[in-house]
Amino acid sequence: EKKEYGRSGSGEFLAGFYKEDRLLPVITLFISFSPEGWDGPRSLWVKYSGDKEKLLEWLHEEKPELTMGRKEVEVLNACVNAKLAIKRDEEEVEVCKAIEDYKMEAVEKATKEVTKKVTQQVTQQVTESTRLSALKSLMKNTQWTAQQAADALGFSPEDTAKLLGKL
Repeated sequence: EKKEYGRSGSGEFLAGFYKEDRLLPVITLFISFSPEGWDGPRSLWVKYSGDKEKLLEWLHEEKPELTMGRKEVEVLNACVNAKLAIKRDEEEVEVCKAIEDYKMEAVEKATKEVTKKVTQQVTQQVTESTRLSALKSLMKNTQWTAQQAADALGFSPEDTAKLLGKL
């Protein structure tokens, strides 16, 4: 009401604020409780969305204005199971730190899954190697056929077929 828009260019008058006025950033979060799938846009345009390095650089810059309060974090965690951590003595959390933490959790989870799969594969290979050795040993010591030795060892038809292919 008291601003004098006529004192400088017409752009300030049309926009309704001065060049020295600051706009506060706004993050729009949409949470849908509908059981039906969302068919609207899934993201808003990000300035560096096409340049991964610039986006990471921007994420690592200090941005004191990019924080969420305790209540906001609790709502996100409750509504969308975001699992954002906030310490008892903190009243706010840095959003970029939360993004980094979330990313690290995803990396740790993926690492555990890969480790589990590799362990299973190695165990299966060792088991197969052991079965093959047992089969060969039994055939040598008893003069049985491979099928007879596999039956005596209690191998499944699938395992027997695999092992016979490797003999």
